[in-house]
Amino acid sequence: MAKWINEGILFGLYLAFGLSWLAYVPLLGKLEGAFGVDHATSALLISAISLANALAPMLVGGLGARLGPSKCIALGGLFCATAAVAPWMKSFPMLIALRFLLGVGGSLVAI
Repeated sequence: MAKWINEGILFGLYLAFGLSWLAYVPLLGKLEGAFGVDHATSALLISAISLANALAPMLVGGLGARLGPSKCIALGGLFCATAAVAPWMKSFPMLIALRFLLGVGGSLVAI
């Protein structure tokens, strides 16, 4: 029974990660105006996570081997939870860094 609970937690966590990844697409126009950035720069909100998903598995693979699966998933879930504070970011570079951290969390969960 525990394996089904773990699988449900993993599925829910990665589902929330995916929704957080693409949730900015309908808001890009308003965010461009709020932060005063152009359309190409605002695309970093999506591509920062893609970049983290491309780079992080190479960097966190060893961390996952040291921590073990449970702690690695817990750390990834904590990083994914940083998406909850994103609406209060006042700086565009900080928002990009937070989105990169979200991508690293998604990579930790997937490892």
